[in-house]
Amino acid sequence: MRGVDLPLRASGGGKGYGELIGRIGQLHHADWPEDHKGKVAWLLDRSRWGRGLATEGALASLRYGFEEAGLERVISIALPQNLASRRVMEKAGLTLRGERRWKDMDLVWYAIDRRDRQSATPDT
Repeated sequence: MRGVDLPLRASGGGKGYGELIGRIGQLHHADWPEDHKGKVAWLLDRSRWGRGLATEGALASLRYGFEEAGLERVISIALPQNLASRRVMEKAGLTLRGERRWKDMDLVWYAIDRRDRQSATPDT
């Protein structure tokens, strides 16, 4: 899997309709030092923060990672001070796994395993 990166555009008509507001998707970091390289990531225009878009996109990306790409674990990384992204990770079911220095940055990393996601997802 190389990655699936989805651009987000404003909807609903009116001013800003069709404007690029961010990106959400699955990435593959071949040089990530842990065993599992599939990562869920998002980047949103600050004007769109606090609307649940990152959480909704993260959940969709996790579904893709587990159901379509067949991943056993999905990770997500952030700067320790990025509390908003850390909350998104937690809302999406990822749990803190540790801290790591990578690409000259101090980061926290979260993960969710397939078995943990399956046990947390109600049968439909």
